[in-house]
Amino acid sequence: MTMPNFTDGQIVSEAELDQLSTAINGLIAATSFAKYVQSTLQNVPTGGGAFTPVAFNGTPEATTSGVVASGAGNTDFTINQLGVWIVSATGSLAQGFPAGQRFMSIVNQAMTVRHGSSSGVDSGNFAVMHCSVPIRVLAPITVRIGIIQQSGVTVPTDVAFDPSRISFVRIPGG
Repeated sequence: MTMPNFTDGQIVSEAELDQLSTAINGLIAATSFAKYVQSTLQNVPTGGGAFTPVAFNGTPEATTSGVVASGAGNTDFTINQLGVWIVSATGSLAQGFPAGQRFMSIVNQAMTVRHGSSSGVDSGNFAVMHCSVPIRVLAPITVRIGIIQQSGVTVPTDVAFDPSRISFVRIPGG
């Protein structure tokens, strides 16, 4: 279905409005959206360079059949609908812990391929990292969020102020 082209002040017929409505509804139907939020504290050990997979154990805010959550506490997300997906994540660590490097990535299930990353040095306040990346899905893939922190002590995630979350949006026609 093609989108009609209108100009300012143009009087539109009912048929043209129906065509516009059909085109918009087709775009909405082609879009998929899912969002998961962390609701239970999770400890992230210090050092070592190994990612700690974030568990998004809260009630999903939105789901789609194009993304299936699995793993202990929803750590793994299989994108099984082909196309271009925007994967966005926020990783939050609690305040009041020693300063140090904080690093979050959107990674594959084995945590060996980084699709996108965010890092920063925390001064003992909340450490909130954001990352958003387009991923072209040609065959089902599984992604997760991994956090590394180098403060010298174990730091818990923050679930009260700005909880960790992940969302998936499929771009129509992608």
